[in-house]
Amino acid sequence: YPATIFLCKESGCGSCTGYDLSIQPHQTCLVPGFNFASVTINQPSNQGLPFGVYTGPIGCSTFAQVPQVNTCYNANNYIGWDFKLTP
Repeated sequence: YPATIFLCKESGCGSCTGYDLSIQPHQTCLVPGFNFASVTINQPSNQGLPFGVYTGPIGCSTFAQVPQVNTCYNANNYIGWDFKLTP
């Protein structure tokens, strides 16, 4: 499932920083250290992931799922700060 999550400082997935999902721990709040306005998960095979990926505002308590790979999603109603992988 090789895939990379891109957290982007601009809406529409502009100015992004990528993180390899195969090396990120699951069930842990992961904080990249900057606010993000949009997110995309790049997966060349387009198979989808065997786990859920969620992003949220600061605080690691509220998350919105990134439902599909290879699609850009704006962080609506919040400024992104953290993300989490769930089994």
